[in-house]
Amino acid sequence: MNVGPFIGKRLIQQLVKSNPSPQYIHRVTTVFNDDGNGVRGNMEAVVRAILIDPEARDCTWFSDPTSGKLIQPLQQLTNLFLASDISTPTNKFWFRDENDLLDKLEQSFLAVPTVFNFFSPF
Repeated sequence: MNVGPFIGKRLIQQLVKSNPSPQYIHRVTTVFNDDGNGVRGNMEAVVRAILIDPEARDCTWFSDPTSGKLIQPLQQLTNLFLASDISTPTNKFWFRDENDLLDKLEQSFLAVPTVFNFFSPF
């Protein structure tokens, strides 16, 4: 059955980290196949297993360059603005999506190249 590993890996990538270990995927797949009560596909149990897994909660993988969660360049820029406590008189920010921004970030607002967003699901 391929459904458990497929769903588990995609949910881990969206919720916790972009490059989960095979062991992490296996633990989540086990919960997907049987939530402890004989129910298959219990999404509440699967999400709980993803979030409370030791690989999600342990910080030892922070120094590993292949771990972590990829975020889009536009989101990185927005996070930088939020962390810098930048303000304007109207409390609104306007990004003009010009070629300069597109060239530097290699992406454009609302112009995702595929249905998988800016990153391949693999």
